Amino acid sequence: MFGPESGKEGWNGLPLVYEKVRIRDHALCDNYLGIFQAEGCRMVEMSCQEHDEMAAKSQFLAHTFGRILAEMGIESTPMDTKGFQTLLQLLEKLDLALKAVREKLLERTKDVELDD
Repeated sequence: MFGPESGKEGWNGLPLVYEKVRIRDHALCDNYLGIFQAEGCRMVEMSCQEHDEMAAKSQFLAHTFGRILAEMGIESTPMDTKGFQTLLQLLEKLDLALKAVREKLLERTKDVELDD
């Protein structure tokens, strides 16, 4: 749903994407979605396929540019523009996200035995 950076100040205004499929109890479903709406989420109904296509594009861009910036070794300068500062923030967030993913993978695989 929301990453630690997106939701750290609350959920107000953040998009909650959902699709109503195979619903047996519509009232229960509406109550469940109402929890997120009450927290201020912007409710966005779309198909899973639409969501996946949009997420793939945005994540591709973020990760691609993040890696390019990391390879360039960019650093803050005394004459940074707002746009450049935004790129530095993106790089920092991606670095934190990659570290978190790495830690989770290591934690999940620490007890896995590999066959020789």
